[in-house]
Amino acid sequence: MQSRRYAMRGLAAALAALAVLVLPALADELLGTVREVDVGKKEIVVREKGTLADVDVKVNDETIVEFPNGQTRKLDLEKLKKGTRVQITHENQVASKIVLKGFAEPKKKGADEKERRKKGAPTP
Repeated sequence: MQSRRYAMRGLAAALAALAVLVLPALADELLGTVREVDVGKKEIVVREKGTLADVDVKVNDETIVEFPNGQTRKLDLEKLKKGTRVQITHENQVASKIVLKGFAEPKKKGADEKERRKKGAPTP
């Protein structure tokens, strides 16, 4: 009788461990740069790296943010800035975790003008 009880506990523990490993794998990952932040709609638009497609992702009160130093806390959408590189874990377009990777490199001032001169186009 007691060995059966231990077997059931072992089986339950194994199923719980399996659920912990499998459920996060079901969520999608998105790597890109924040293009827009809409605090009112609780939504961000991310330009996906590689495809350059804009992806709308909703956030909720359960969404957490992880900083480059590893610290995590609840997301304050007002502090999320355009141009931030992010890795988002989401399911059905609702973010559960946003990892901040840093800022996208800003364009150097005058870079567009230099490019136009190379092509021989007049400057505006």
